[in-house]
Amino acid sequence: MHEQLAQAQTKAGELLRVIVVEAPDDEHAGTVLSLLKHKGELRQWQFQEDFAGRAAGVRSRYYLGFVDGRAVANVSVWETGAVGDLGHVYTVETHRRQGICQAVMAAQMEDFRRRGGQLLVLGTRFDGHPYHIYHSFGFRSMAAGSGYMRYERDPEFYARHFAP
Repeated sequence: MHEQLAQAQTKAGELLRVIVVEAPDDEHAGTVLSLLKHKGELRQWQFQEDFAGRAAGVRSRYYLGFVDGRAVANVSVWETGAVGDLGHVYTVETHRRQGICQAVMAAQMEDFRRRGGQLLVLGTRFDGHPYHIYHSFGFRSMAAGSGYMRYERDPEFYARHFAP
């Protein structure tokens, strides 16, 4: 399954088209695997399992940014219920610093909220450039000085959801 979510203009004036692909999706499996081929063996296995339909109980969603028909960016989210794990945020080097990551993240966040998502978690290097991108979307460190971050729509959700 795939769906177009947004269009935007890059800083270079190119048209960016943002879609979401929910695995399994035979039409876009090769695109995702090719775009994320730089990831290690374990991650490649994860992506292959997603697109083979073997991620039982987990929704695997890949948010892709396309310029001139070519996939140039990705944000992945794996969800169970209203909780998701965000990862593999990537923009092809030749397209960086063009606002593409911001546009794909914005589409992903809007889609997550629209579908009733409550909590997203991620891990990144504390105080690095990506940390500040995530912070701009409402993610906050789980502990002081930590790159482990969470986004909560409802400030009470985390405590309720993970209560003993």
